[in-house]
Amino acid sequence: MPMRQGVIACCLCICFAAQGQVFSCTDDNGRRTFADHPCGPNASEVRVKPATGSLYIHPRVSTDIEYYDVGGVTFDEIWKQIRSKGPEGWAGYTIDTVDYRFGTVREGAACRIAWVKAVFKGRVRLPRWTDRRKAARSVQERWDAWFPTLERHEMGHIQIGLRVADDVERAVWDVPSNAECQVVVSEAQRRANAVCASQQPMQEDYDLRTDHGRK
Repeated sequence: MPMRQGVIACCLCICFAAQGQVFSCTDDNGRRTFADHPCGPNASEVRVKPATGSLYIHPRVSTDIEYYDVGGVTFDEIWKQIRSKGPEGWAGYTIDTVDYRFGTVREGAACRIAWVKAVFKGRVRLPRWTDRRKAARSVQERWDAWFPTLERHEMGHIQIGLRVADDVERAVWDVPSNAECQVVVSEAQRRANAVCASQQPMQEDYDLRTDHGRK
């Protein structure tokens, strides 16, 4: 049974205003807040640095697994249900998206990357066999041998997306400082988008090497 390759959404770049500068404000109740714009008369620019003093690579990750029900007491019946109910006729399906945001900060005459956050979202669809108790042991054993292979294959697509999210953050951090913040922003976007664009070929190569999970 074929297993669907991951579908990769385009990478979205969201850059904060003022080249992503970060401002701190204190409201009338003494509570400190942060914003990407001057948020009050007492606003002050925050000099943002990685907490460890070195590059901080840690994308935000969200992965959801959804199931669609299939019935049948023979494998032929199960396959018929999968072809009918599976996403685009495939047994398994993975959608990965990598979005990113980053900000800059000016230090003296130079502007540099102040922070970057990639957000990875993965959604996997897999079949859930509802007639297991009605089926013969041989059919149950065949399902138990096949389903983990499908699951591992789709998780492989997720792992590729996670590596891309890591690489997006690393690529943005590696942008050199410049006298013009817009130059830094443009170069960060170029590098991050190039990393995002590499994801689809990697996913396709993974399917080719694994024969869509058959190997």
